[in-house]
Amino acid sequence: MIDYEGKTEIDVFFAGGLQIDATGACNLIGLGPYPNLKLRGPGTVGLAFLSRARRVVLYTLSHTTRTFVPKVDHVSGRGNTALVVTPLATMDLQGGRMRLASVHPGVSPHDVAANTGFEFLWEDVPTTAAPTAEELAILRELDPEGIARLSVRR
Repeated sequence: MIDYEGKTEIDVFFAGGLQIDATGACNLIGLGPYPNLKLRGPGTVGLAFLSRARRVVLYTLSHTTRTFVPKVDHVSGRGNTALVVTPLATMDLQGGRMRLASVHPGVSPHDVAANTGFEFLWEDVPTTAAPTAEELAILRELDPEGIARLSVRR
């Protein structure tokens, strides 16, 4: 992966985050002041080439005020954030600020706000569209054992 990243421009880069802030920065280093971290994360291997990505998609299995914070404790990656995908919603950046792009079925913008540690832009937020038959077929081809479904919180 590192060899590949170093030789080419990347169209889309996926990353996670122990923390994600209002500017789209993510933290994979740890929680709390360094070197006395309360929780150590997986680190930043591969994120050195984040700037080569045209678009960055941040994905997290937790949408709480502990994950979505006003400012991350440590910046592992910043810039080019095109989309943030969570169990509650999708968000993007507009003018350098996080914006609620859609809410998943059964979730309201107020639910998202109650679980986010910063204010974000939102107006007339649509419900996230269900995947098409073609998208489901691709997902099932890429993940025939259904491993991704194990990480979805309902």
